[in-house]
Amino acid sequence: VSSFNGILQEHAETIKRLIEDLNLHLKEVDFDRNKHSYIQLVPERTDDEHQQWFRRHRLYALENIANVEDSDEARNERFNRVRTLLDELGSDEKRTQRVIDVRNWFTFRADEFYRDGNRYDQSYSGASGKSGGEKNRLASTILATSIAYQYGISLNHEHQTETFRLVVVDEMFSKTDDEFSTYLLELFKKFNLQLIIVQPLDSKVHLVQKYVERYHIVTRPGTHSEIHNLDVHEYEKLMGEVAES
Repeated sequence: VSSFNGILQEHAETIKRLIEDLNLHLKEVDFDRNKHSYIQLVPERTDDEHQQWFRRHRLYALENIANVEDSDEARNERFNRVRTLLDELGSDEKRTQRVIDVRNWFTFRADEFYRDGNRYDQSYSGASGKSGGEKNRLASTILATSIAYQYGISLNHEHQTETFRLVVVDEMFSKTDDEFSTYLLELFKKFNLQLIIVQPLDSKVHLVQKYVERYHIVTRPGTHSEIHNLDVHEYEKLMGEVAES
């Protein structure tokens, strides 16, 4: 039990270190261009009742467990505490899986800072009370930065431009306005992420025109689909012909 607890604690510390690394990347990204701000993630211990139960029983079971000079009665009492914990964990598999998954030990908030003097501005916790645009910007900034972090990409290291960085996004503009969509594309561009954008050929397609090099248009004139591989000039010519017709 002591070794198992040590492994769980090690995983928890690993999550904290990864968040610290991710924050270095987040600091490079302008979260709000008008305010010239950036965000930092803050891991906090969750108050979930199941996690509280597990912390309380785990600490109780491990109390004085390394003390080898106790009497037989004291050692027997420690044994019973450990057995009680194991019995409890074995009685509810769903709860056990939840409490031993260290990711569930944390909740996260995002603190926003001005670049000028690194002054604190506000916090985002569960995005409560925030507008839809603020929630989208927060989630997308963290997502894009996390992807870049996983690929080992940093805005300050140009020698990493040859790393693999492919991202496929499906209908990323369907529920966003043009301003936010442009912000998201610029964010992907900052990290030199290679995008495959799956998008209906509708009024939103103009948003990607200055960011793409090729179009793969899928049509279905009969029973089988066809893929047309076009560069930017071929696409513009095709759209001109469609508009004239």
